[in-house]
Amino acid sequence: MSSHNRLIVVSALLISWTFSFTRALPTGAPSTACVSMYPQHPGPAGPASAQSGLVVPFQIQVAPIGDTRAYSVKIVRNPNFPGAPSLLGFFLQVRDPNSNDPLGEWKNLPVYARVGDCTGANTVTHVANAPKSMEQGLEFTWEPTNLPANTKSLQILGTFVQNMQTFWVKVPSQIFTLKEEEPQAPVRVAPSVNDNAPAVVPGSTSFGTTDAPVSSVNHNNIDSTNNRQPGFGNSAAAGSSPVNNPNQPQPTIRINNNDGVKALAGFFTTLAALVIAL
Repeated sequence: MSSHNRLIVVSALLISWTFSFTRALPTGAPSTACVSMYPQHPGPAGPASAQSGLVVPFQIQVAPIGDTRAYSVKIVRNPNFPGAPSLLGFFLQVRDPNSNDPLGEWKNLPVYARVGDCTGANTVTHVANAPKSMEQGLEFTWEPTNLPANTKSLQILGTFVQNMQTFWVKVPSQIFTLKEEEPQAPVRVAPSVNDNAPAVVPGSTSFGTTDAPVSSVNHNNIDSTNNRQPGFGNSAAAGSSPVNNPNQPQPTIRINNNDGVKALAGFFTTLAALVIAL
């Protein structure tokens, strides 16, 4: 190969190499970044290093969504950062401040984002390494799905890429307290009705050992005024004095004793007629 051709090849490689340093990874963060959140960008002297400045050009905002347990997560510009650098790539996770495990699920992702190559849907990253429009910020939805027991405090961590050599790793949001689940109202179960159970007549009493059916009562002699009379059905025992106990339930049905008197008088009348006939 002539020296002229070698110069053309080297120039092309340098241009390609330089162009690659001005971009983020084209399809988002790799799976090797799931714990470290480091972009793994190549460089001429090894992997590129993150920026060490305390002021980051991008911020993470978190807000609950209405009465749901979901949260709105937004990437916005930091008004205290000079200039307006481009955002080519991003990598977001929600973690307990004392753990490295990503939590929950990202839902309803915009067209410029996808679920990351980690376990489940607990990471979100960019789809393409083109500059992102930051006028309204980049907004995502996160839901606290399948969290460990007693999880209360959470934090969003984000890695932001300006180019292959300029990026910020694990930029934290403010720590926020997870919304508690609304208690569910207890389910009230109506008591079951046993159709075969015997009917209970309010205020009914038992007279001796005779269980007379309801149909045998002489309804023409029922005292519906509930005016009690001393005697049968009102005393504590047959033939005893009436007991006036206000706490004792009073029967609502009384059988008139005149039927027995009439029957006895008829018997003696018939007996007297037989004696005269003899």
